[in-house]
Amino acid sequence: MTNAAEEPKRWKVPASPLAIAWMVSYFAACAPATSALEQSLLDADMEFARASQSYGVDGWADAFAEDGFMVSRDGLIRGPDQIRSAMTDLFADSTLSFTWEPQEAYVDADGELGFTVGRYERRYGEGTEEVIDTGWYMTAWRQDQAGWVVLADIGSPDEPS
Repeated sequence: MTNAAEEPKRWKVPASPLAIAWMVSYFAACAPATSALEQSLLDADMEFARASQSYGVDGWADAFAEDGFMVSRDGLIRGPDQIRSAMTDLFADSTLSFTWEPQEAYVDADGELGFTVGRYERRYGEGTEEVIDTGWYMTAWRQDQAGWVVLADIGSPDEPS
C-alpha cells in the first residue's frame, strides 16, 4: 500500500486536439516578428510619442486610424475627431509632460497588425498640486499605405503610492 504523504497527487488535464491547435496558432501569430518589422513598430510608437510631445493633441489624434479608438474611464472614444476633442484639455495644460517608451513589440504573421507595450509617465500641475501618473500601456497598430496607425490605445495606471 502506498502512503499518500510519499506520493504527490498528479492532476490530469485532458487536452483536446482543437485546443492545442488553437494555442499553437495563437502564440505563433503573437510571436515577435522579424527584427525589421518589430523595429518598425517600435519606431512608430516612439514617433507617436515625439509627435504628441511636439504637436500636442494634434500629434496624438493624428496617429489614430479613422476606425481607431481609445479606452477611457468613460468608455470608448472613437475616431481621431472624438479623440482630439476628448484630449484637448489635457494637452492644453502648459504644465503637461506626457512621455512613454515602448518596451516590446509584436507583429502578426502577415505583418499587418501588431501591438506595443511599455511604460508611461504623465505629469501636470505645479508645486503641491503636481500630479504624477505612471503605468503600463498597450497600443494596437495596423499597417496601411502610410505606415503604422493606431487602432486602439489603453493605459493601466499604477496603484497610487
